[in-house]
Amino acid sequence: IRTNFACDNGERVSLRSFPQQGIAVLERGGQSTELQQQRVGSGFHYSNGQTSVRGKGGEMTLTVGMMAPTQCRAV
Repeated sequence: IRTNFACDNGERVSLRSFPQQGIAVLERGGQSTELQQQRVGSGFHYSNGQTSVRGKGGEMTLTVGMMAPTQCRAV
Protein backbone atom coordinates (compact mmCIF):
# COMPACT_ATOMS: atom_id res chain seq x y z
CA ILE A 1 0.00 0.00 0.00
CA ARG A 2 1.52 3.33 -1.08
CA THR A 3 0.25 6.71 0.11
CA ASN A 4 1.63 10.14 -0.78
CA PHE A 5 1.40 12.91 1.81
CA ALA A 6 1.75 16.70 1.79
CA CYS A 7 3.03 18.01 5.13
CA ASP A 8 2.47 21.32 6.88
CA ASN A 9 6.21 22.10 6.68
CA GLY A 10 6.06 21.94 2.84
CA GLU A 11 7.56 18.47 2.52
CA ARG A 12 6.07 15.77 0.34
CA VAL A 13 6.65 12.24 1.56
CA SER A 14 5.51 8.77 0.56
CA LEU A 15 4.76 5.84 2.84
CA ARG A 16 4.71 2.27 1.54
CA SER A 17 3.32 -0.14 4.12
CA PHE A 18 3.71 -3.90 4.17
CA PRO A 19 1.37 -4.99 7.04
CA GLN A 20 2.06 -8.73 6.61
CA GLN A 21 5.80 -8.11 7.09
CA GLY A 22 5.26 -5.54 9.86
CA ILE A 23 7.27 -2.82 8.11
CA ALA A 24 6.82 0.42 6.20
CA VAL A 25 9.22 2.38 4.01
CA LEU A 26 9.17 6.17 4.30
CA GLU A 27 10.46 8.03 1.24
CA ARG A 28 11.51 11.55 2.22
CA GLY A 29 13.92 13.90 0.49
CA GLY A 30 15.19 11.19 -1.86
CA GLN A 31 15.99 8.84 1.04
CA SER A 32 14.21 5.61 1.97
CA THR A 33 13.90 4.69 5.65
CA GLU A 34 12.59 1.33 6.84
CA LEU A 35 10.32 1.50 9.88
CA GLN A 36 9.02 -1.28 12.12
CA GLN A 37 5.32 -1.61 12.92
CA GLN A 38 4.42 -0.64 16.51
CA ARG A 39 1.42 -1.69 18.58
CA VAL A 40 -1.44 0.80 18.39
CA GLY A 41 -5.13 0.72 19.34
CA SER A 42 -6.28 2.02 15.96
CA GLY A 43 -4.68 3.52 12.87
CA PHE A 44 -0.99 2.93 12.25
CA HIS A 45 2.37 3.57 13.92
CA TYR A 46 5.79 2.76 12.47
CA SER A 47 9.14 3.72 13.98
CA ASN A 48 12.86 2.94 13.94
CA GLY A 49 13.65 4.99 17.06
CA GLN A 50 14.85 8.04 15.11
CA THR A 51 11.94 8.43 12.67
CA SER A 52 8.29 7.81 13.50
CA VAL A 53 5.01 8.02 11.60
CA ARG A 54 1.65 7.70 13.30
CA GLY A 55 -1.80 8.24 11.90
CA LYS A 56 -5.24 7.12 10.92
CA GLY A 57 -6.97 7.34 7.56
CA GLY A 58 -5.49 10.14 5.47
CA GLU A 59 -3.85 11.94 8.41
CA MET A 60 -0.30 11.28 9.61
CA THR A 61 2.15 12.82 12.08
CA LEU A 62 5.82 12.63 11.03
CA THR A 63 8.54 12.95 13.68
CA VAL A 64 12.24 12.87 12.77
CA GLY A 65 14.85 13.14 15.50
CA MET A 66 14.49 16.27 17.59
CA MET A 67 12.44 18.22 15.03
CA ALA A 68 8.92 19.24 15.95
CA PRO A 69 6.27 16.75 14.74
CA THR A 70 4.76 17.68 11.39
CA GLN A 71 1.16 17.02 10.36
CA CYS A 72 0.71 15.46 6.92
CA ARG A 73 -2.35 14.73 4.79
CA ALA A 74 -2.82 12.20 2.00
CA VAL A 75 -2.88 13.70 -1.49
